[in-house]
Amino acid sequence: MIQSQSLNLRCEKDDHKDYIDMFCFNQFCTESRLNCFKCIQKGIHQAHLNDVQKFNYLLKFIENKNKECDDLIDDLNQFVESVNQSFSQFKTGIKNKYSLSNDRLLNLNQQQINDVLNSIIKQTDDKQLITTLISEQTKKLNHSFNYLYEQLQLSSINYYQILENNRKLSKELYERGHKLYKVDKYKEAIEIFDKSIQLDPNNHLSLQFKGKIINYQQANAQNNQINMSMQSLVWIKHQLLILNMLIPYVLREN
Repeated sequence: MIQSQSLNLRCEKDDHKDYIDMFCFNQFCTESRLNCFKCIQKGIHQAHLNDVQKFNYLLKFIENKNKECDDLIDDLNQFVESVNQSFSQFKTGIKNKYSLSNDRLLNLNQQQINDVLNSIIKQTDDKQLITTLISEQTKKLNHSFNYLYEQLQLSSINYYQILENNRKLSKELYERGHKLYKVDKYKEAIEIFDKSIQLDPNNHLSLQFKGKIINYQQANAQNNQINMSMQSLVWIKHQLLILNMLIPYVLREN
C-alpha cells in the first residue's frame, strides 16, 4: 500500500514550488494532473472542477482503481478458464475417436471396431481441418492481443520492469565492486558502488561496503595524521638533543 508520507511532492510548474495539494481525475483532461493551489488559482481544470480532489484523497482513489484492475484480471482469467475447459473436452473427444487402446479393442464388438477403424482411417483428412481451423483462430486471437497491447500502450508504462532491471544491474555492479574491494582497489570500488546505489538506493550490500571503505579511509587518514605528528615530535626531540649537546661548546667559546 502507498504510504502518504512518501507523497510530499512540490509543484514543478513555473516557479510555484508549493506542495501538491490537488489532483485531477477527469478522463479527457490533457493538463498536468498534479497541481498546487496556485495552479488552480491560475485557472487550470476550470472546465471540470468537479473532477478535482484534494491530494490526500489520491490514495483512496488509487486503491479503488486497483480494485477495478483486479476485477478485470479476474474476468480475463474466467475467459481463459472457459477456453481451457472447452479445449480439454475437445482433446478428450479426439483421443476417444482416433485412438484405440488394446483394452478398449477387446471390449468392442465387430460393428464398433468397424466404426473406430473408419474414424482412424479418416483421421488424416480430419487432422488437416482441425489444425487449419485452430491455427487460424489462434492467429486471430494473437492479433487481437497485439492490437490491444498497442492501443492501450501497455509497453510504455512498464515501471515494474524498469525497477527490476535496475535492481538486477545494481546487483551486478555490487559484485564488480566487491571484487575490487577484495583486492584493495578502494577508489575504483567506491565508484562502482556509487553507480550501484544510484540504480537501487536500497542495495544494502553496496551501501555497507561503501561505508566500510569510507570508514577505513577515515581511520587510515587519522593514523597518517598521528604518524606525522609522532614523526614531528621525534624530529623536535632530535633537534633539542643536538641543541643540548652543542650548548656547552658554545658557552666555552664565549
